[in-house]
Amino acid sequence: MMRSWSQRLAMTASRVNSEALRTRALALLTRRDLSRAELLAKLQVSASDVQELLDELQERGWQDDARVVEIELRAAHSKGHGVLRLRQRLQQRGIATAMIETALATWSQDQVQPIELLRQRFAATALADDKSRARLLRFLVYRGYSQSQAYAAVRAFLQERRGSAAGSATSA
Repeated sequence: MMRSWSQRLAMTASRVNSEALRTRALALLTRRDLSRAELLAKLQVSASDVQELLDELQERGWQDDARVVEIELRAAHSKGHGVLRLRQRLQQRGIATAMIETALATWSQDQVQPIELLRQRFAATALADDKSRARLLRFLVYRGYSQSQAYAAVRAFLQERRGSAAGSATSA
């Protein structure tokens, strides 16, 4: 079967284009682990055009959403972030909702407790008024803890501080 010049040219252009996409995708993945959605956005092509390439990258283990989730879990743990902030970050990175929920279910048991963050950050800080209490609440909410978790942690932290202040006053 004889192909016309235009058909051969189109096939060659298609091969060159797919190789260029592959090279670009690998270059992006060598810099940083990307989710499938992030890689697709950075390649700036439609999903149907690169579906085969993305599948191949995933099969070879060069692109893995589970690895991206694992990296985000470690980063959130080391920074003391809560579940809400982590969920938002994973959604921004284009991770599937089912994968997010599975990861958060296992991660919440290993999560740093908000009162520990308060002890680390505010151990030597004078906290006497409502303004200070609001500061503590903002600190925890910003890190992704729910309002109820933040209120409970602040309440326990302030009671703990009052107890230790009363204990040190009686021993003096």
